Amino acid sequence: MSNAQPSIEFQADGGPWWETAVVVCPKCGSRANRDRRRRATCPSCAWSKTTTRSIYYLHEPRDPISGLDLWLQTPCCGQVLWAWNTEHGLWMQGYVRAKLRSRRWIGGWRNNSLQSRLPQWITSAKNREPVLKALDRLVERDLQAR
Repeated sequence: MSNAQPSIEFQADGGPWWETAVVVCPKCGSRANRDRRRRATCPSCAWSKTTTRSIYYLHEPRDPISGLDLWLQTPCCGQVLWAWNTEHGLWMQGYVRAKLRSRRWIGGWRNNSLQSRLPQWITSAKNREPVLKALDRLVERDLQAR
């Protein structure tokens, strides 16, 4: 029997949570949702807007489709930790918590998987505990606001 840590493989497609985001309503500052049809709506003030083109802020705490600020962001390790939605935060928790991380061979190593795009400060073992605590705060914030 081996004492080796189990390998956790993370899918390159990022999962279904890429299609939605939790954003800050530009009208009232409350939690708003952007759905798969590119429509952002705020249940607090009834604001809504449909985005016709993508803006793609992939390295900023903004929704990559609408360009609105993300609801789920918090300071961590001198940086800003953010997630598109609760599912994204939970995915990052699983990845950061994993002791052994592997990637699938797809005809050669490529930098096209979501986990390969995470900043090094998030994946660093020395930051594991503060990153996990910050991710817990993000997930809790979203669950409380629902």
